[in-house]
Amino acid sequence: MRSLIRIGLSVMFVSLSCAVAFASEPPPPPPPPPKPAKPSGLTGNTLPQCESGTYPAGNICKPAPPGYYVPSGTKYPQRCPPGTISPYGARGPGECKPE
Repeated sequence: MRSLIRIGLSVMFVSLSCAVAFASEPPPPPPPPPKPAKPSGLTGNTLPQCESGTYPAGNICKPAPPGYYVPSGTKYPQRCPPGTISPYGARGPGECKPE
């Protein structure tokens, strides 16, 4: 009788340990985080479209400094002719006046 009890207990132990082994499988890995959205506005080497009298500097438009002008469609300030000066934000050489 004792041997039957031992066999019965051994079978129960084996079946319980198998159930625990199957129940303790690791959970599946979490899904990867979502990719960040592309920022709106300027990215990379894009320059802003500036009005005449201003030029792109980084990601903003700056007014032409005194003594310079920025015609429409250009990206760099141009110097007034020698002996003349212009106000901030000059749009053309016509704004360069004698000093």
